[in-house]
Amino acid sequence: MALYPGARQRPIPPGSNDPAIIPIGVVLHVDAGNSGSLYDYFDGKSGGIESHLFIRKDGGVEQYRDTQREADANYHGNSFVRDGKTYGFISVETQGFAAGEWTDAQLSEIKKFLLWAHRTHGIPLRLCPAWDQPGVGWHVMWGAPGPWTNARGKVCPGPDRVKQFNNVLVPWFASATKPVEDDMPYTPDQIRAMVQAELEEYNARFWTAPTGTGTAIRAQLDRIEKTLDDEAAKS
Repeated sequence: MALYPGARQRPIPPGSNDPAIIPIGVVLHVDAGNSGSLYDYFDGKSGGIESHLFIRKDGGVEQYRDTQREADANYHGNSFVRDGKTYGFISVETQGFAAGEWTDAQLSEIKKFLLWAHRTHGIPLRLCPAWDQPGVGWHVMWGAPGPWTNARGKVCPGPDRVKQFNNVLVPWFASATKPVEDDMPYTPDQIRAMVQAELEEYNARFWTAPTGTGTAIRAQLDRIEKTLDDEAAKS
């Protein structure tokens, strides 16, 4: 079971037509009704259609379905079989009307979820090259009707959000998983200064501590100092 830790869990049990899937991508949607939650709708009124997650304008998240189980908001992208394995896309609904943009809080949470999906499921942070290929996309990316929606004329998640997808998320994909290089490593003198600051804090904190506590800390800091001196002598 794969549950996003940033979400409030409101599970909607899968039906007999909701198989286990290997998630290969994420499809972003808008609810088009500006709802504060889609739980009540997905839990019966929708007639078996549901999304994995919902992100409110304030950044709050609800999860309705395990991301390793089919949710039915992406049409053919819900699940498909290839080489004997069942793959599918994770569907993420967002609060808003068709016209309008994602809020800063929504964009922030979308990024956090995509990073989690990347680390948890190995989903590449890239624009989907095809409807059945790994990556991230939006609901009408392949047309309306198209392989991700059978609704004619649908615009989900709306033209302004599609612009945000391409202008904000796509550039972010390139840097999101890039290792952070430390091009200004700490020098021995900088580390000594930090150690000294730590020592002063420990002295104040453990002044009234049980006998021996301060001595042990001092010994540990002395070992750090010696290691720094040894390293400096080698350079």
